[in-house]
Amino acid sequence: RSALDGGWYEYDDTRVEPVSEDHVLGLEGYMLFYRLQPDEEKSEERKRVSDEIRSYQPDLDGDLVCYLSRLWLLRFHNIQRPGPIDHSMFACAHNKIHVKDQEKNGKLVPIPLSLWNTLVNKYGGGPKLTSPIQCGKCLKAEAELNR
Repeated sequence: RSALDGGWYEYDDTRVEPVSEDHVLGLEGYMLFYRLQPDEEKSEERKRVSDEIRSYQPDLDGDLVCYLSRLWLLRFHNIQRPGPIDHSMFACAHNKIHVKDQEKNGKLVPIPLSLWNTLVNKYGGGPKLTSPIQCGKCLKAEAELNR
C-alpha cells in the first residue's frame, strides 16, 4: 500500500501498475520483512539509560556532566549494535564543543559522568564533552580571522 495515496500497486522487474484491494487480497504473499527484536538484556539497558537521562537534573556548578550526541542516542535506541559514540561533528581539535549555541540546541543531551563512562566502556568512542560552552581557543581564533 502506498503511503502517498493509499492505493495498492503491483511491482515486477519492468513495471508498476495500480491494482484493486480485492486483487491484493486474492494473492498469496511471497515477500517477508523481518525486524530484529532486541533481547531482554538490550531492552533493559535501553530502559535504564532512558530513565537515567530523563531523571537527570544537572547542577552545572557541581555535577560532573558530559554531553551525548542525540544522534548516537537515537541509534542506541533503534539499532542492536549502535557502534561507537561519535562526537566528531561537535568537537574541535581541543576536544571541546566547537558548534555555536543555536546550532547545538537539541543535538547534545546532558548525562551524568557515570553514565558516559558506562556507555564508552561498552561501545567506545568519544571524545568526552564536559562543557556546554564553545571552545575559548577556537572562539579567539575565529575572532582573529574575522578582523
